[in-house]
This record gives sequence, C-alpha cells and structure tokens, in this order.
Amino acid sequence: MTVTWTRGISAGAFKEQVTDALRSTWQRARFWLVYQRSDSRNDLNINEIRTAAIRLSQGYPETAVVTLSLLGRTDGESDLELIFVCFREDSDRRNFRARYEGKFVPDK
Repeated sequence: MTVTWTRGISAGAFKEQVTDALRSTWQRARFWLVYQRSDSRNDLNINEIRTAAIRLSQGYPETAVVTLSLLGRTDGESDLELIFVCFREDSDRRNFRARYEGKFVPDK
C-alpha cells in the first residue's frame, strides 16, 4: 500500500490515510523495529534501506516493511524518514535485530 500526500488533499485526510495504513500493519504484525534515516550520518537513501530491510526480512513469515518520509519544504534539516520493520512474532523481531542491527539498517 502506498499513501501519498497529493495536491488538494487536506492534512487531516492525509493523516487519516497514514493512521489507517499503520493500524492495518499493527493488526497483522505487532512487533516493530523502527529506524531513522539521516543525511548527517551519511545513511543510504530511503529506497536502499527499504530494499535491504525487505531482503533481510524475507526469512520471517508475515513481515512488513513500512517507510515514512516527511520532507521539509525549504531544506533537509526538518526531514523525517523512518523505516518500520514489523513482525508477527516477537521472537522474529528479536532474532532479526540480533543478527542484522547495525549491519544494513543503522539504528543510530
């Protein structure tokens, strides 16, 4: 599912779409890891991180990878880019984190 803030959509309507998408993900996969992407750390771009997270999570059943990008209008200082890797089982989340954290998707 892709939610895009298009011209003419109000902030409230967009917020509702994002909330519905996150709620739907939460209902299926309740154990999340959240990573924040930052230019100041020279992180990979959001698409590269998302692709790596998808590839790495393929061994875990019913895993979802969600990206959220809110980009500032004037500069990159106010950008917010988050990657959620969502698992159905807590043991899968812990296993993923122990095996891959810091190697492909930086946490800090």
